[in-house]
Amino acid sequence: MRVLLSLASATLPLGFTQETLRKVVRVSCSTAFPEIFKTKGRGVRIEVAFVTDDEIQKLNRTYRGKDKPTDVLSFGNFSSRDEVHQSKLATLDLGTLVLSLPFLNRSAQEDGVSWEREFVYVFSHGVLHLLGFDHEEEMFMIQDTVTDHFAPLHPTQKHV
Repeated sequence: MRVLLSLASATLPLGFTQETLRKVVRVSCSTAFPEIFKTKGRGVRIEVAFVTDDEIQKLNRTYRGKDKPTDVLSFGNFSSRDEVHQSKLATLDLGTLVLSLPFLNRSAQEDGVSWEREFVYVFSHGVLHLLGFDHEEEMFMIQDTVTDHFAPLHPTQKHV
């Protein structure tokens, strides 16, 4: 599966490459919809932005009416999983993920997990929202599977 990433910021999170992000997207998509994304030639496009707490708080306030920072915001082009299933496009433009790296770092410390595990968990969560999932048991099961694939649980590590 082809994964096209458009990074709005030049700086990737410490310990992650564009190829690692593509792999997380591939595993998230193919676990969620194996019948669609394990087919040769099918691809996805995602825009990714890494922002500060202040920037994500402004977006959260504007688009969700919540005046506080959050870990990830997903601005998807599909309103449901059915729309993803019905699309005949060779490359699905899924939308945009906005992540607050400072928020993720604090969450990792609070949850007692590594920075890498927290990042993969939240990044996969955002991808699943772009695929039309909402907070439901199936979504969290896929998210856990993807996270375990990339970032086994180990002691807390601080992202610098």
